[in-house]
Amino acid sequence: MISVIIPFVNELDFLEEALTSVLDQTYTDLEIILVCNAPEMIRIDSGKKIFQDQRIRWIHEPRRGSAYARNSGLQTAQGEWLQFLDVDDILMPEKLQTQILNASGDVIVSPILYQFVTGEKKPSSWSMSDIWEGLLASHIGSTSSMLWRAETVSKVKGWKIDFPNNHESELIFRILSDGGMVSYNPSILTIVRERHVGSITKEMAHKPIYGIRLREVIWDYLGKNNMQTSGRLRAFQRFVFKHLRALFISDPEQAIQLHQKYMSGTGFLPELKGIPGYEFLYRTFGFAKTEKLMAVYRKIRRYVPRLLPFHK
Repeated sequence: MISVIIPFVNELDFLEEALTSVLDQTYTDLEIILVCNAPEMIRIDSGKKIFQDQRIRWIHEPRRGSAYARNSGLQTAQGEWLQFLDVDDILMPEKLQTQILNASGDVIVSPILYQFVTGEKKPSSWSMSDIWEGLLASHIGSTSSMLWRAETVSKVKGWKIDFPNNHESELIFRILSDGGMVSYNPSILTIVRERHVGSITKEMAHKPIYGIRLREVIWDYLGKNNMQTSGRLRAFQRFVFKHLRALFISDPEQAIQLHQKYMSGTGFLPELKGIPGYEFLYRTFGFAKTEKLMAVYRKIRRYVPRLLPFHK
């Protein structure tokens, strides 16, 4: 049996759509645990047909945060496998059937299809030639696209409550470092929808230091266990560099220090195809001066949007 755990606060329209995607699964040996993560239990129209399925259970977790909500669901789950489904995500009908038929190891990871608020859809980056490279690069999908063995998640004590984002990467790291195994399914079976407001992921996106710190921990672990390779170094550097650019906006001094620590003297060159000329500027002026030039460019871009292409 698979236990599907869906935390929500008050996003009832998203909840109904997420729940519908579960009820439409071709795999039917399920229990569905809806975790209300609001200070007080939200009133639900229990007369709605969608909430009448006998496999649905409701629990209340007043402590704010997805880790609390997921762990509450984990503690009551009875299934051998777990599907953690964020309320704004959608499972394709064959998602659980496809993954459970090939279930091996402790976590099954798959890519996602990201749907922007504009309706545009884009597949996620996916690199599974090596699990550590994928983990370092954050190219392993998202929480909702994965299937988790319940015994294993419980063994490592579930979701880390004091970890602000990159939750699934942090949990998979603990599972791997505890001797667990990760298997891959390359099928895109999950749609992750962007929200204008209210998404925890969106709220944390402006705090890149947390993703960097996790990769530092992973890289240090690989070093202590003689597992560092050139491919893993590239994955580590590319992830860190991308987030250093975001960090430079709020804390340029820390960004410069981290760049010096992990990039200088290694031959690293950025690969930013969306910004023509960035590599030339980086080679010529270095990281700090290039990012200062990018900041000036962004300011100019606000005043003459029709004359200049937009680059992040």
